[in-house]
Amino acid sequence: MENATEYLDSIQQALQSLSSAADKCQATYTQQPGADVHSLCAREAARNALVLGAHRFLQTAQGPVDAARTCVGQTAHLGSVRALLEAGVFDKLPADGTPQTPEELAQKLGVDESLLGRLLRNAAVYGPLEATEEGTYRHTRFSLAYRRPEIGGIFRFHMDEHVPALLKLHEFLRATAWRTPASQSHNPYTHAHSSTGRTMFAVLAAHPQRLQAFNDGMMLQAATASCMIDLFPFREELSVGTDEASVDTPQRVLAVDIGGGTGKAIARIRQLAGALPGRYILQDQAHVVNGLDQSAAYLEGVESMAHDFFTPQPVVGARVYLLRRCLHNWPEEDVVKILGNTAVAMGAHSRLLLEEIIVPERGVGVEEGWMDLIMMSLGAKQRTLREWRGVLGRAGMEVVRIYQEDGVCQALIEARLRVAE
Repeated sequence: MENATEYLDSIQQALQSLSSAADKCQATYTQQPGADVHSLCAREAARNALVLGAHRFLQTAQGPVDAARTCVGQTAHLGSVRALLEAGVFDKLPADGTPQTPEELAQKLGVDESLLGRLLRNAAVYGPLEATEEGTYRHTRFSLAYRRPEIGGIFRFHMDEHVPALLKLHEFLRATAWRTPASQSHNPYTHAHSSTGRTMFAVLAAHPQRLQAFNDGMMLQAATASCMIDLFPFREELSVGTDEASVDTPQRVLAVDIGGGTGKAIARIRQLAGALPGRYILQDQAHVVNGLDQSAAYLEGVESMAHDFFTPQPVVGARVYLLRRCLHNWPEEDVVKILGNTAVAMGAHSRLLLEEIIVPERGVGVEEGWMDLIMMSLGAKQRTLREWRGVLGRAGMEVVRIYQEDGVCQALIEARLRVAE
């Protein structure tokens, strides 16, 4: 047990560290307000440092015993918010902040008033809802976020799919002699959901509401402001042809976005390249590309092509191949196969760009830490630079350069075919 002096000293030190992080965050937001990738990353790094400092301050303020007990309170809080979301409370509370009593809400929702009151009470201790002195509850900017499909979706998806897997992670690891999960159909997720032999996506396909939560949640990832491809000099790199005949011709393929979803990244590449003459190709599974609105303005100049990246890459000799936030979802053998299919199509002047998290060997941040555990539950992983070099090497490639901003875990890895020594 800490004595009072030690406790107060630790509080002061943690508070000074937190105050310093807050000052740096304020200065960064003031000095770098732009929408360019460097400013966005600088603000993200400053905010991440502040959040991590807040976590550490809270742990210090609680002390070792209460910090260990906090998980109980956090679990109860998450459970109450998930139940209120399911009951429809966030949609029924007035969005303008008008408070309502548990009785009024219970009548709207057709639920037990006592039950609802207990859930509301727990969800308003420190948010997202706010309790008033009159015994009513109202929305805050934090609770209003749950009304957005992408926020509600990602919360439902993680609570319903990944939390059970993480809570039973120890069971699976103990049963498999503490070996790293490396299968999509036999992993902590399938163990927790009693679905061994099927992948998470097969499970979701059989449950439309759960699949909808996943799709809604992925909208949040697609809307991420900072995009590491902005760090690559596309105009300079793509304006140099492999030979004189290929320079500035509309037939040459400048860039292929493999598994590119809605096409925002390939459209951004075309913009960054200054619309250089050439082909810009978006690849994804048939149902994805067939569902695109080809008349959308941002897709002007972009070709859509159905392609499964577990099959040979049909576009040969493109200048750039992009795989953006795809590979961390797959076990190593699958990653090597995907990369190998791309490598076979690459030429001597081709480059592969991977936009992924690079887990630092030391000083891991909050996002790369929890994201790796989520991937572990699916038999996949977030990788260190050494591990990225390893899978690229197995596919016959080597790293040319890393594009990354300080304090941000997302990065762009530039690779090429391995040069024979």
